[in-house]
Amino acid sequence: MLLGGPTQFEARQSAALIMTTKFDLRFDFSVYNSEPVMRSLVALGATPATLAAAFFVLVSLTLTGGAILSTPGHPGPQFLKYLSNVSWSIPMLIIWPLIIGLILHFYTEIPRLFLEMTKFTDDTQYEKYTRFATWIENRFNNYIARLVILTIVLTLNGVYYYQLLNSPEHSWISDGTLLRDQLGTERGFSIVGLYSALLQTLLSYLMLNLTWTSLIFAWALQQYFNSYHFEINVEPLHPDRCCGLRRIGDVAMIVNIILFLFGIYLSMKVIDKIVVQGYPLWSDIGNPTLLVGYALLAPLMFFLPLNAAHKVMRDEKQRFLRIVSNTHTALIHRLESNFSTDLVADIAKIGALYTELERRIPVWPFNFRSLESFFGTIIVPVLPIILPFLIKFLVDLTASLLQRT
Repeated sequence: MLLGGPTQFEARQSAALIMTTKFDLRFDFSVYNSEPVMRSLVALGATPATLAAAFFVLVSLTLTGGAILSTPGHPGPQFLKYLSNVSWSIPMLIIWPLIIGLILHFYTEIPRLFLEMTKFTDDTQYEKYTRFATWIENRFNNYIARLVILTIVLTLNGVYYYQLLNSPEHSWISDGTLLRDQLGTERGFSIVGLYSALLQTLLSYLMLNLTWTSLIFAWALQQYFNSYHFEINVEPLHPDRCCGLRRIGDVAMIVNIILFLFGIYLSMKVIDKIVVQGYPLWSDIGNPTLLVGYALLAPLMFFLPLNAAHKVMRDEKQRFLRIVSNTHTALIHRLESNFSTDLVADIAKIGALYTELERRIPVWPFNFRSLESFFGTIIVPVLPIILPFLIKFLVDLTASLLQRT
């Protein structure tokens, strides 16, 4: 059976460790050992809640306060103030603290999920899980992947800020002389602008690491169900209406919430660039890269983990329905040789039961009605805000293409 809370999780882990006298076993693994930022924060005792609160106080408030205090007394009419720069001022106070806390929450839930799903019925299961934990930890903590992510982040942010410092835009970021001579740009960073540049680089690094971890998580689930063949309980009529595997959907939902928050951040960047600043969306490398990456990766990050358990749940549903179907067929054969109104009634009941079970037994570890409710209550209200800017972008893009042709 699935285990729901931290107390049960720790009890399962403690009971499992009794076997360590026979084998060199392990029942936990970390997904961020090769990622220095999260590893250091956890070593300092950070939890998802405390990390979100600390980010808000130590980062969000310091950046906001520093940017407001450093605003020139009489800025020019084209000067972009921090508070007007809505893709920075609003997300930094509301969105990013939540995302940072949820990232750590996702990282800590992954090992818990695998341990909760596994039935340790004999020594073989313990040893198999040890091999799996070692294998998956090595995949999560691939140092080459972390280095590639760091290279991509530094390259994209370097190009973005080089374009920004050479653009006609005069803002709270570029209202200074820092690194101007070294970079050979028209403008330089202000002190708070350089701070924001370092912060954006860090946030980009964390988001790309989240993407990597999400994809490896999906691969790990595929291996768990299809290669290692652990003993797990798949109950077609489980009260969670996900065959007892709803925890997979719950963990995937953490990523979905992060993606939703990041999508709101992207919407604000579009509004900021087109409406507030009056520049084309493609005037720098940042917005097109984020939008394309989000469109391609967001569906994969949410649905790939759910797909891992899909085959197992589908096979169990077919096995369960086959029992009912065989009973239905046997009654029909009996009816052919010995007609009875009672048999006809039983056949009708079995047929109705088969139809009801086929409808009720899910083949995905997620309640898609909850997903519909999530989009209905969260996304729909912001559509009137997003759609006008999207339409304006499409109109401007069409006009630009027509002018070129």
